[in-house]
Amino acid sequence: MSEYGNGIDGEFGSALELARVITLDLNELQPLGWVYWQIVENVDTPTDWGAIHATYSGPGEYAVRKQYWAYLHFTRHIRPGAVILEVGAPDLVAALNRGSGDLALVVTNREATERPLSFDLSAFPRLPQKAQGFRTTETENHAPMADIRVSGRALEVCLPPRSISTFVVRTGAPG
Repeated sequence: MSEYGNGIDGEFGSALELARVITLDLNELQPLGWVYWQIVENVDTPTDWGAIHATYSGPGEYAVRKQYWAYLHFTRHIRPGAVILEVGAPDLVAALNRGSGDLALVVTNREATERPLSFDLSAFPRLPQKAQGFRTTETENHAPMADIRVSGRALEVCLPPRSISTFVVRTGAPG
């Protein structure tokens, strides 16, 4: 088990840090689950850890924060029982979801510049022609991207500066 604390470099900086910690934990610790213990926090006494700030009394108002969208990249696309594949990249989680065979690639670019990246998919005998993509930046929240072409047994993308991106490749391979 690992514990997570946040509240650095503004709201989006905290989201990037959350993605970094989840990526590190999934790749290094190989946990069966990763739990965000303080997903909702009282807006009256914020610690900047909560992904959602809410009023605990009154009309029940709330605000979704960037940490929520960062967390969503992992929870929506890496399903329970997925196999975390060893990739040797500190900013990438590759998970093969059992049953569906969907490969989820969650990658964080914490740099202030764009970063080209190529994912080698040659280990999969069947590949689709396109992959789905989703991105969170300072101005986007898990926004769907245009389909990304799978070409030559690779997925080539350009990561925007300071972003969290997920690519889903429907391999059909058992997890």
